[in-house]
Amino acid sequence: MSETPDLFVQAIYDLTVPAMVADRACLLGDAAFVARPHTAAGTAKATGDATALADALASHESVDDALAAWGDTRTEYGTALVARGKQMGDVRLHLD
Repeated sequence: MSETPDLFVQAIYDLTVPAMVADRACLLGDAAFVARPHTAAGTAKATGDATALADALASHESVDDALAAWGDTRTEYGTALVARGKQMGDVRLHLD
């Protein structure tokens, strides 16, 4: 086992929002949910949000309906991702 000569601390934050849509404003990527680094989901989450938004806009009659559907689905996903990151961190802490 090797040692780190200089100790360091890295703050880890979890961020969730209750909704990703307010009126016609949307939060995408880390603006809406910040999951722990070990989920390795930052870029994929932002891309998924953008792609799902484009799909929702293309498949709904109105912008408001599209945003409502997209917001519900992506808010569920972001909440689950942050919870999974916490779970992964808890498991790791128990292994050490």
